[in-house]
Amino acid sequence: MRVLITLDGSELADRALSIMAPFARSMGAEVVLLTVIDPGEIHATFEEAQQLLAAPPGMAVGLALRGIPSQPEPGLVEDRNQAFEARRIATEELLQGKASEFFPGLSTEVDVEWSDDAAGAISRVAAEKGVDFIAMGTHGRSGLGQALLGSVATSVVRQSPVPVLLVSEHAGVPAAREMLAR
Repeated sequence: MRVLITLDGSELADRALSIMAPFARSMGAEVVLLTVIDPGEIHATFEEAQQLLAAPPGMAVGLALRGIPSQPEPGLVEDRNQAFEARRIATEELLQGKASEFFPGLSTEVDVEWSDDAAGAISRVAAEKGVDFIAMGTHGRSGLGQALLGSVATSVVRQSPVPVLLVSEHAGVPAAREMLAR
């Protein structure tokens, strides 16, 4: 059995891990931990501009009026490609840590995907990795809240090629075991 567990850094995602860990261990399941990152969240990083002179406040204005910059231009510390790589490495390390903490001794795989369509990426990875089901945390919003905010979980349920277990903040381990045993 292979299970895909999605993680987004939230407490709900960790709740899904704590719910799924006993089940995965009892079944000897293979676990895939997945994080989908929106590439639009990644930006270059610039250093903070520092004042060139430790002069009284009026002096900086006087220099600026004479066409002399009172502060240097900020320098590029990390370009966007470097930022992508740094985020990928940090995310993989975080997922490896979660795998070691929650699934010691089990076959685990970590995956970081880049997409502005998290639900589509989750469904695609589930199909590519041949998982039996997906587990993910959800706030459980309904009605207007879901309509306004949208729901990755709802989209995954609609698109997924396999069953999806949604773990709410109120889910308990015994209830999840009972449902999974069916």
